[in-house]
Amino acid sequence: MRKLLLVIAIMLGLSACTVNDKNNSKPADTKQAEEKPSVSNVEGEDENKEEDKKTKNPEKSSEELEKEELKEKSKDAEVKKTEESAKSNPDDVPDEYKAALVKAEEYANSKYMSKMAIYGWLISKDMDNYSKDAAQYAIDHLEADWNRNALETAKAYAEKLFLSKKSVYRHLTWEFGGYFTKEQADYAMEHLVVDWKENALNRAKELKLNMEYNDDELKKWLTDDEGEQFTIEEAEYAIENLKRE
Repeated sequence: MRKLLLVIAIMLGLSACTVNDKNNSKPADTKQAEEKPSVSNVEGEDENKEEDKKTKNPEKSSEELEKEELKEKSKDAEVKKTEESAKSNPDDVPDEYKAALVKAEEYANSKYMSKMAIYGWLISKDMDNYSKDAAQYAIDHLEADWNRNALETAKAYAEKLFLSKKSVYRHLTWEFGGYFTKEQADYAMEHLVVDWKENALNRAKELKLNMEYNDDELKKWLTDDEGEQFTIEEAEYAIENLKRE
């Protein structure tokens, strides 16, 4: 009987130990699970940090662009304000603006220059050196017959420089020449009356005087697109009459 009770007691002790081991191991697993952060939480925190960096440290180029945009808007507003003030009270126009307008009128009415050529001279450091705002004010308030100016300039090219018809047109529209619009140049050529054969002859005289051309070389240069751009007929007339003189 004692042996039976001893066996029962041993078995009960082993069962209790097993239960306690299970209970003791469960909190450890739970604690470990609680302490280990999930992958999704880490990724979310990293994304938030990146967004915070972008918000706190925007790109420098963006800041510069914003500053330039604000500067341009401020400048445009100032010019507009000046123009509105000038309309309501001419005495409020800056002296530089007035001087630029006077100079622009001189260029348009005595030198027969184009609008773009006048603007270029007004702001050129080698010429008048006005500010761009003053030059723009002058152009905006300048009254001129640009078709007439194109025609007068074409006459000067033809009568003083003895240019060919193609060369006159090229110089009229050239950025470093007349700088007239295509429409203005077309008007000038339609109303220009010139004896192009005589121009070819006069130009041939100048070339012969300054360059040692033979007849073939002279004809080639007179008709070349990189040269004088006369027609073959005009060049032949020039060479034939050059021999008679």
